[in-house]
Amino acid sequence: MLFAPDAIERNGSYNLYFCLSGGSEGVARSDRTEGPFGTAVRLPATGIDPAVFVDDHGAAYYYWGQIHAHGARLNDDMMSLDVASQRSPLLTEEEHFFSEGSSMRRIGDTYYLAGIAAASV
Repeated sequence: MLFAPDAIERNGSYNLYFCLSGGSEGVARSDRTEGPFGTAVRLPATGIDPAVFVDDHGAAYYYWGQIHAHGARLNDDMMSLDVASQRSPLLTEEEHFFSEGSSMRRIGDTYYLAGIAAASV
C-alpha cells in the first residue's frame, strides 16, 4: 500500500513518489497520468510524506520525513537523489514543531518549507 504520494510531470513522464508502511520511499514512472506506473526504484530515504518541488531554474528537489524533515536535489532522471546534496534535518519537532507533511513553497523571492505541526503536550 502506498501512503501520502506526490506526483509530477517532467520531460513527458509522470513520476509518482511514495512511501511504504516499512518507512522506505520510492518512485515509479509512467508515460500517462493515470498509469500504469512501473520502473519503480527505491530511493535512499526513509520516512514518510514525500514532496517534490521544482524551482524557477528547473532544478527538482525531494523532501520527506517525520519528526525530522530532510531534503535533497533530484537528479535529472527524476528517479534518483543527488545524495551529496542531502540536508538533514531541515526542520525538527524540537525546534520547529515539525511532525510530517513537508511542503516547499515560493512566495516572492522567499522559499518556505512548511509541514504539519506536532501536537503540543
